[in-house]
Amino acid sequence: MKTKVCSDCNISFNCFSDSKDSNCWCSVLPNIMTIEEQSDCKCSSCLTVAINEKIENLISNTAIDELVELASKHKEDSCTEGIDYCIENEMHVFSKWYLLKQGSCCDNNCKNCPY
Repeated sequence: MKTKVCSDCNISFNCFSDSKDSNCWCSVLPNIMTIEEQSDCKCSSCLTVAINEKIENLISNTAIDELVELASKHKEDSCTEGIDYCIENEMHVFSKWYLLKQGSCCDNNCKNCPY
């Protein structure tokens, strides 16, 4: 374990990327950004914001079939609050990213449906 400083907000956090016994907390987040884009390690909050910004940019500038193909690679990833869903009025609200990972519209009139 290493203590690192977030490159965005400058708070200290623990990094387990060097650990042989466990994975770092960031390994559960979708790996859709290159190291160059990230510049250096970010804390959980800042990395979640950066990933969501990247996802929104992709959604705005990428054809739906390409988005589904990209997201499908992450379909089996664990569901992560802030990336795959948020909680509104004590209810889970799925994100566009989560819905893209499903591969098609479910016809349930989802709030964030990207299809």
